[in-house]
Amino acid sequence: MTKLSDTQLVFLSAASQRADGLLNIHNRRDGAAAEKLGEKLLRLGFVEEIAIGRDQPVWRVSDDDGARGLKITHTGLAALGLEEGQQPIEATAALPKHVAFSSGKTGLVVDLLRRETGASITELMEATGWLPHSTRAALTGLRRKGHEITRTRSEAGLAIYRIVPVTPAADGRV
Repeated sequence: MTKLSDTQLVFLSAASQRADGLLNIHNRRDGAAAEKLGEKLLRLGFVEEIAIGRDQPVWRVSDDDGARGLKITHTGLAALGLEEGQQPIEATAALPKHVAFSSGKTGLVVDLLRRETGASITELMEATGWLPHSTRAALTGLRRKGHEITRTRSEAGLAIYRIVPVTPAADGRV
């Protein structure tokens, strides 16, 4: 089985949670990065190109074929450890509203920071297409919204950021 990058896994997971199974990469990635990501997933067979409707995420538009989207395949679901029709466990279900998933690039940052391994500034920049100062500003914004973010050092000396999971209190409150 091919080892997928964290970014590829995040986008496949997001597609698996959509009713239509479509990847929405152009609203979270710049043109070149989105094209590279989509082409890689197509080459691996994790997504397929299909004709799409008006309000669905567009992969590309051609004069011959019209609007096209990328839909997760059985192989893509298998790469996530899922079967057809099975939804991934909602990671944010137990979180309070102010700590819940945000959409867009900020949501992608939150997803990466919630991983057990966290994320470096470089990983966050690669996933979002942001510059270093924008990435750090996003971390500050998340802190202001109530997320507790820790910073540790990896064995290689890189700063690794993580969102501290919220644990319910003994009385059930969060």
